[in-house]
Amino acid sequence: QEDNTRWERKTAERRMKLLLGFLLTALWVAGSWASVTPDMVSITLPKGESYTVTKTIRVDVISPLDVCVVMDTSGSFGDDCLENIPSVAPLIVELLDGPNTKFGLSRFEDYPVSPFGSLGDKPYESVLKIGEGTGEAFVAAIQETCSSLRGGNDPPESQLDAIVRAVGPSSEDCGWREDATRILIAISDAPCHLPGPGPHVNDYDSTAAALRATGTNFIGIYHSAAKTCFEEIQTRAGGAVAPIDSEASELDKAIQDAYDEVEFPIDPTFSGDCDGLD
Repeated sequence: QEDNTRWERKTAERRMKLLLGFLLTALWVAGSWASVTPDMVSITLPKGESYTVTKTIRVDVISPLDVCVVMDTSGSFGDDCLENIPSVAPLIVELLDGPNTKFGLSRFEDYPVSPFGSLGDKPYESVLKIGEGTGEAFVAAIQETCSSLRGGNDPPESQLDAIVRAVGPSSEDCGWREDATRILIAISDAPCHLPGPGPHVNDYDSTAAALRATGTNFIGIYHSAAKTCFEEIQTRAGGAVAPIDSEASELDKAIQDAYDEVEFPIDPTFSGDCDGLD
């Protein structure tokens, strides 16, 4: 009996070594191989005991990836849009592009109701659907959008309602693909309108809830008064925020900094030769 017990324990120990040595070293994440730290863990455990292993996974390319930029096109953002954002747009594509990356573009000003917005303003408008959004089409859409700015009237704008409508799901959202990792990049220099007197619907909580419910990763790029708005969203929904200067001349760097901070959820698949393990 004692020999059998010893044999069972050694067998369990060998199995645990194999399980940790093979199963935890190779990960396939989001369409590409991932680097894993530590890349190997070997530990011997008595039968019936457990051990927690913490691993850090880094994926350089996320695929498929959907990126939708939701951009302030009110008058206060006009100089940034006209002078710098079109020239920076190709750098954004270069930064985030991958083997299966699609881009979308939406814009907002405010509701065309005094004193909130001006005649012709829109609280949200989809310009380029993700399904149509090659890198070249995205750059062209930004250039065209920045040449057709609108008013905005009072300082706050309709960022919150625009984000919720861009997230969807609806026929007017960014056109997200079902199997893609989703990134929404909001860009603005204005504070957000909150519900109250007037037509605005969403607050920080409902906006964050829409992002979380759809698994949309939030990046807020702000100048000046948009800081508080985007930080409030980030506090509730996660993601990242980053500032730009008054001319948006380093927009690509701000997006890179924010992108590096986002923690994307992953669904890892373990691989290894574990035949015979219970």
